[in-house]
Amino acid sequence: MNRWLSWRNVWRNPTRSAVVITAIALGVFGGVFSMAFVNGMSQGRITSGIANEVGDIQVHDSRYVKNPDIYAGFYDSNELLRLVRTTRGVRAATARLHLTGMASTAATGNGVQIIGVIPDDELAVSGIPANTVKGRYLDETGRNPIIIGKKLADKLKVGLKSKVVITLQGFDSLLVGGAFKVSGIYQTQNSTFDEMTVFVRFDDLKACASIPAGFAHEIVARVDDSRKADQTADAIRPRMKGNVVVQTWRQLAPDLAMLDGFMNYMMYLFLAIILAALAFGIVNTMLMVIIERRRELGMLIAVGMTRPRVFRMIMAETILLSLTGGIIGMSLAAAGIGVANRYGIDLSSVSQGLSAIGLGTVIHPSVDPVLFIIMTVMIVVTATLSALYPAFKTMGINPATAIRNG
Repeated sequence: MNRWLSWRNVWRNPTRSAVVITAIALGVFGGVFSMAFVNGMSQGRITSGIANEVGDIQVHDSRYVKNPDIYAGFYDSNELLRLVRTTRGVRAATARLHLTGMASTAATGNGVQIIGVIPDDELAVSGIPANTVKGRYLDETGRNPIIIGKKLADKLKVGLKSKVVITLQGFDSLLVGGAFKVSGIYQTQNSTFDEMTVFVRFDDLKACASIPAGFAHEIVARVDDSRKADQTADAIRPRMKGNVVVQTWRQLAPDLAMLDGFMNYMMYLFLAIILAALAFGIVNTMLMVIIERRRELGMLIAVGMTRPRVFRMIMAETILLSLTGGIIGMSLAAAGIGVANRYGIDLSSVSQGLSAIGLGTVIHPSVDPVLFIIMTVMIVVTATLSALYPAFKTMGINPATAIRNG
């Protein structure tokens, strides 16, 4: 009974109720959509970082973790690779060589990380093949092909089929060099990575640096679910022999892990600030309602309605008003997020600034559906807390005075 009476009371002044509901709906819509936008931005960076830069899991010799020089690797990489691939939860894995050197052209030079990859295996592990914007990814044809980032290509002033000389320390401690032909240019969200990383074929780098057969610096694995990389890493560790270190993307790229956790805290803090602001509006509205209806409330108490029932009626009005606005806001947000996620939000006008911090130019907003349940609970809690003071004001109404003076 109280709920129906409260719902009717909400619409006794439709203009005021509509304004409050609209304010709540717009606030909730803005908060949820902003959270989805920030989450889409951060998840895009994390997904790109895992796919293009570190993978879900990397396996190294313990010496490599302390000092990543040319000798700190596995001589039995094929066996270790087999063990990693057969671990439950691992989708794909590959071995890599990882060296530091200098990429030079007739115009200039630049220090680079040289990654030797097995092209066929990389297709299932790395996002670089899909991010090759010019030319083609490494294949078995041609002599000494190399893939370089767009920013590095601009810096070295080279294009497709240009020659790049790679200089590095060989396995015999001598300085060695080799001429490589640019077969493709890639571009990721991280321009710093693009400027510092080149990819060549595993066998070409092995021959150039005189690296022995079966040797690799690291094993990179992708798992079925990046969020469960820690569990898969725990399954890999007991299978490894010797001084082997198994690390997940959270350990390899702490900036990505920090971004993942930090954005969650920031999103809920932002939402709490919006709901707190709405709470003041709700309190103000309900106080005005009580002042306007003082005569009515006094009459209800005079004819027998108990003060606790009046208290509950005001509480119910506030919660119904807030829930109506909240549900409308969440519905609008869900629809907006769905459209924006499908088509993306293009920020190419500020692409240079975004790429400098590793963010993409097309953002696909997204939120966990659980957020809407949390939002509903938070709206009810906010409405309840906001209604307490106005509802308590009704407890002190003197029926005779309220009826006489209004």
